[in-house]
Amino acid sequence: MKTKVLEIILNALSAAEDDLYDTKIEFRSLSTKEMNNEYGESGLTCQEHLDIFQLEVDRLKQCVEWLESHQEQQQIAYEKYEFCRSMNCPYLTESTICNIYGCFYTAKQFHHWLQENNFKIIKEDNDTKIPSHR
Repeated sequence: MKTKVLEIILNALSAAEDDLYDTKIEFRSLSTKEMNNEYGESGLTCQEHLDIFQLEVDRLKQCVEWLESHQEQQQIAYEKYEFCRSMNCPYLTESTICNIYGCFYTAKQFHHWLQENNFKIIKEDNDTKIPSHR
């Protein structure tokens, strides 16, 4: 999902940089006094118009930087029976299938183990909870 969001923001950044470049070209021959004149019928001065484009480019660059810095945080899914193996569960057989007696540990113990091992629970749209490693 981050890759798709990054792609969308990069496309918006490219368009914003093009708009900023075009505006700078259009205003390059204006004096400081002329930059304070209204641009067309926009209600904004030429300088305000230019500042808005610059602000948008800066904001999108910050978004890209933030996303790229958080891109490296990979989520590693919980492996089936990882908790059971870690706890040396007496009901876990060699074929990694729990014994017919059910789980020896409580949900509370499982959740504490998840937290101690830097897992977090992510609730998906279909209302299932899938632990994921931080």
